[in-house]
Amino acid sequence: MLRFEVLGPLRVLRDGLEVDLGPAQQRSVLALLLARAGEPVTIAEFADLLWGADPPSRAVNVVHRHVGAVRRLLEPALPPRSTGRVVGGAGEYRLTVAADELDLTRFRRLVTRGRELAAQGRLADGLALAVDALGLWRGPCAGGPEVLRRDHPSFTAVDRECAEVAREAAEAALYTGTVHPVLPTVLAIADLFPLDEALQAQALLLLEAGGRRAEAVARYESVRARLADELGTDPDAELRQAYDEVTRRGGPVDPAAGPPVRARVAEEPAAPLRLAGSLRPAQLPPDLPVFAGRDEQIRHMARMLRSHRTRTAMPLLAIDGLPGSGKTACAVRLAHLLVDSCPDGQLYV
Repeated sequence: MLRFEVLGPLRVLRDGLEVDLGPAQQRSVLALLLARAGEPVTIAEFADLLWGADPPSRAVNVVHRHVGAVRRLLEPALPPRSTGRVVGGAGEYRLTVAADELDLTRFRRLVTRGRELAAQGRLADGLALAVDALGLWRGPCAGGPEVLRRDHPSFTAVDRECAEVAREAAEAALYTGTVHPVLPTVLAIADLFPLDEALQAQALLLLEAGGRRAEAVARYESVRARLADELGTDPDAELRQAYDEVTRRGGPVDPAAGPPVRARVAEEPAAPLRLAGSLRPAQLPPDLPVFAGRDEQIRHMARMLRSHRTRTAMPLLAIDGLPGSGKTACAVRLAHLLVDSCPDGQLYV
């Protein structure tokens, strides 16, 4: 039985024992096949991975040889000219793996199911699956020193996929007050993307919620300095807001006193509620190009909705009136004015 790991240093286990994957170019070819998780990889992509912009004249033959070596490595008993796991054709190859054989496919399956649960409002259950998924992460995709060109787009795409899951898990953990299971992995992935300000903002809030405010402040200063040095910019609004929240709370944090995010609910009634991992529909009908006659009523309703909203509840507002009096047009107009207050999306029934 084979098990493949690419969420970190490349590893292949046969019946629980690690397989020697051979020289660097051969390992790199296998890593790329696994990072694409059953999708085809072209000869040109292999050449780019192995030699960059200056491939040798025999690049195609060398790629074929490395793919053949990978095939024999994974299936030493495979008869000659048999297809097996590595399928080739029309200048491309793909590696066939079962969903439970590769850590990346298991990761994606857990994330997909977790997002489905979050979209159903079962945020704690969705977070538990996200924690399981992040538990498979051991470092940058194919991050071992034996693999050439760790900056290849296929590897960095997997890394960014993991970073997105880390952001979602951090947000859900802050909302549910369950920060400790996700904190180490989120911090490690945030270190991999020091200029991802949305992820860094979540890392600051997680550190503060876990009673590690000094580390949160130090991380912010480090990210701020790096943004200035490498991009010549200041932190964006989301990162500054997270830092302000960390410093505003002040004083020591007692982790045993309960999740700090719950205390913030009463302090910040205007903050938008976001459910990590939810789909974000935009179902509003088009707004009317010209709308007149209900300005005062719309202003009044908008004030009512904004003043009664909290992080844990969305107020309901009913519009009553005679048929044909413009109730739907008025509601649609109001909804378009409030889109920014509903970052998780808008539903129309």
